[in-house]
Parts: sequence; C-alpha cells; structure tokens
Amino acid sequence: MAKLDQNSCSTKVTVICQQIDLGLLSFISSLKRNEFHVQFVLVAPRSELHPKRLKQIQIRQELLGSAIKFPQRIRFIIARALSLLGVKQIIIYLLGFLDSICNRYKVIYLNNNWESNAQNCFNNITVMYSSEGLLSSEVIAKFKRGIINIHPAKLPEYRGLDASIWALKDGQVAGVSAYLVDKGIDTGKVIKFFPLRSQRIISLDFHLAALKKLKYASYAEAIRLCLRGEIENQEPSVAKDQNRGVMAKEVMEEIVNHLQ
Repeated sequence: MAKLDQNSCSTKVTVICQQIDLGLLSFISSLKRNEFHVQFVLVAPRSELHPKRLKQIQIRQELLGSAIKFPQRIRFIIARALSLLGVKQIIIYLLGFLDSICNRYKVIYLNNNWESNAQNCFNNITVMYSSEGLLSSEVIAKFKRGIINIHPAKLPEYRGLDASIWALKDGQVAGVSAYLVDKGIDTGKVIKFFPLRSQRIISLDFHLAALKKLKYASYAEAIRLCLRGEIENQEPSVAKDQNRGVMAKEVMEEIVNHLQ
C-alpha cells in the first residue's frame, strides 16, 4: 500500500457497501460531521453467502429473534411488509439519490471484477461499511490508499465469525478493532482497538448492538490515525486457533440463558 499523505486529499473518503440502506446514509452523515467528505460510494458486486455465514445468520435468528422487544417487532413486521411490496427499496433508492446530491458524492455500481470507468474512485482512503466475503489481492491492490475495516473484537486474538461472542465467552474485554484489509481473514495491520465504554452485559442482543454502534462511531478516528501513519500493530501475530469459526447453537444458547 502506498504511504498515506495527510495533506493529500486527506478529507476525501470512498465507502464500500453491499447495498444502499438507511444505515449507510447515517454513516455518511457521521463522516461529514467529522470533516470527512465522502466522494464515492462503491456498491460491491453481489456474491453468494458462504455456508458458514448462512449458518451464523440462521443460529442468530433462532436464538436472538425471540429477544426482539414488542415495539421493535412491530417495526420489523412493517419493514418486512414494505420490503415484500417493493416499497421499501424504492423509498431507500430515492432517499439515497437525494442524499448523494446534497452531500455531493457519486454512487458507483462495480461489476463482478470490481471495475469502474471512474478510475479515481480507487484513489482515496477507503472504508468498508458492509461487504460479504474476502477480497482478492488483485481487488485490494486497486485501492491505492488502503481499505479500513472494523471488526467487532480484539485483533488478532479473536478473528472470524462470531468473534465478539467468543471473546464474551472467554471473559475478554469487549470492543472493536480497526485494521487494514488484506487477503486474509481479519489478518491485516491493526490500527487501533477501541474498547466498549461499558463492559456490563445486559443481554447478548444489546451487547451486539452496542458493538455495532461503536464500530461505526470509530471509523473517523481510525481514518485520522491511518492518515498519520499511527498503526498500533504493524505485524499481527496470526495463529489458526484465533479463528474459532461459527459458535455452535448449544454454546451460544448457554450464553444467552446465562445473561437473562
């Protein structure tokens, strides 16, 4: 990755996402409040979910779906109905279009090879709002100033899927790690670990929601540190057993019941 120059386009940012949604629009606004100008939003090509990722989604839905509070459940049902009718996506598309005009950024839908006619969209420092699967070395090399992602656990000790819950099971400090994406699974240079302010766990679903909120709140500081070349761990010591994979339903169920 080319050395980051804080004085060269230091406030211009590119965002990678899987799709346009309301969370993305809120994220772009938060970067703007922190004096970063999102110049491009790159919508990643669609990819099939890995079987392990599908398994993770299924287990979480089975164990945490019932934990949704009554008002939240009503909102979920309404959102689901609108989605089935196609209304939700139309509304989001219109809001995204208006937001791109107001905040002066360009939305680019990349092809399957992660290519675009707007070649300068790869020149900014880039942040990963959402994406599925690993990026190849060829794709990563397109991004001249690197890609920052934030993982919901301490790296490199807890890598991969369900890392935050494995850390909870082991009684480790909860938080998120900003790192530079490479071709491995959460193996890149660690910019900084951001601990969760309150380590008190009310329930697993609230804990995961708090980590998600911290993740998106930490991007601005991660970008600043990266631009200054302040990397907490330049050469993370990666071991196979750090990636524990998807937590078995029985084990996660024990954690959920223990927290109730």
